[in-house]
Amino acid sequence: MNFEPLLQTLQVEELFRILWISYPIIPLITMMIALALKYLFAKQKIIYAAGVSLILQILTAAAIILLSREISGERYYQLMDSRISITFHYGIEKLYFMGALTVPMILALFRLKSLNTPEMYLIFLFYLAGCSGLIVTGDVFNFFVFYELMIMGAYVLISVKHEYSASVKYMVFGAVSSAIFLGGIVVLYSSGAYFSFSFLYQIHDYETYPMIIAIYLFCIAFFIKGAFLPVSGWVAPCHSAANSLVSSFLASYTIFTGILGLYYLVILPAEILGADQLLTIIRIISLLTIGAASLIIFFEREYKRVIAASTVYTIGIVGLLMSHGLQIPALWYVLIHAPYKSLLFYMYEEFEDNDSTIKASLLLFILFGIALLYTGGFFPSATSTIKLSLGSVDIAWYKWFILVTAGILIGGFTKYRFKVRARGIPSAASITALLIIIGYSSVYFSSTGFPLPSWRDMLIEYLVLLTAAGISRTLYMRAPVLHNVDKKTIYRNLNQELLLIFVILITVGIWMFFPYAG
Repeated sequence: MNFEPLLQTLQVEELFRILWISYPIIPLITMMIALALKYLFAKQKIIYAAGVSLILQILTAAAIILLSREISGERYYQLMDSRISITFHYGIEKLYFMGALTVPMILALFRLKSLNTPEMYLIFLFYLAGCSGLIVTGDVFNFFVFYELMIMGAYVLISVKHEYSASVKYMVFGAVSSAIFLGGIVVLYSSGAYFSFSFLYQIHDYETYPMIIAIYLFCIAFFIKGAFLPVSGWVAPCHSAANSLVSSFLASYTIFTGILGLYYLVILPAEILGADQLLTIIRIISLLTIGAASLIIFFEREYKRVIAASTVYTIGIVGLLMSHGLQIPALWYVLIHAPYKSLLFYMYEEFEDNDSTIKASLLLFILFGIALLYTGGFFPSATSTIKLSLGSVDIAWYKWFILVTAGILIGGFTKYRFKVRARGIPSAASITALLIIIGYSSVYFSSTGFPLPSWRDMLIEYLVLLTAAGISRTLYMRAPVLHNVDKKTIYRNLNQELLLIFVILITVGIWMFFPYAG
């Protein structure tokens, strides 16, 4: 008998396990080495340690994705043979988030110097450890731990330009959502389940009512962390305060870890338990997020806040797809969103933004146009064809709702004056982001067969796009009372924003637990 194929399979499995477990350890080890060099030899070149860590993680992610072709199904890896062992989990869904995280890692190699100080580089490595750990972890408690590592690093990174109010706001929202998340973990344990994600396979063996309460608390926590309306007031200030390197990580990955948690700890258990009312809640909140975000973007004055708020719009689209069981299209959206949103943030540094007038070179405006097609989801972008999957849902008005809100969203980007300056080429970071967009889109199209909308739908799409671009500035200028409507009415101060958390906590609770009353 020929045992060579079996031996090769075993070697692949072992190598895959080592790489999967090592992925979040790389930045931690690099951070310790950098600290040792600093204190033993008084060397301040921690920037090189950060660069090495990024390169190693990028290569590790590439190896994992390549080896995953030989790995079928899920995998649970325990560090020791015990129920209380730290557990790592692999599922195909996590590769999409790994791909999304790899995008800002690659682009960060071009702008590492923007972190300025040795302390910021160390915090950056700390942050990367949290980001990476969220992908590979296999239990709820360590998901919480890695989440805390990530957002604690993000608190500091947001203040890289010494604008501390946004960091404080993010810290407050992070503390509230983490407290709710921790409460959900306690209730989950009280139901008889342990922390491993594998509790999903025995979910009917545990007490139903505590399990429902745990899922409810997880849902609220990830609504906040994922920036669904109305608890998304922290997003625009954080991006406005941060530089493009940090904004790229926040928008490409950090905010979407809320979707990762929502998927594993809310949507999957709700589907197994038949808690359809929870999926309906996610659907309604997602639709409100899409509609409200597009209007907020249209009346926003600061251009970087417009880019930031468009991420909230995408969160709504992804949430809507997941609430209808369209998990793979939703994950593709997360993956492809990372490079085009990073491109918008990196291009912003190359724009001349002066009193609602944007100046840039012709080449940069061409890149800008490509990014807008992806942002609004207009053909021939990959996001346009991903949204076609909603056609499988028997709700006819979805198509028109998405199309109208996409037009309003594009209007928010095109309401400014645009002037072409004589010279200037896009930066290496922007060009690289464009190449990643093309690469990811090519993989998506090859795997789906490039689904095409009808000619009628394409014509309507472009009529909406051209109309939005043509009349957006006129409409915007004729409604000055609505400028910055989010800051004037919805998010006037921190107290009001925190009140909205309790509003959604109570509203979702009433809707969710009404079927269990009595």
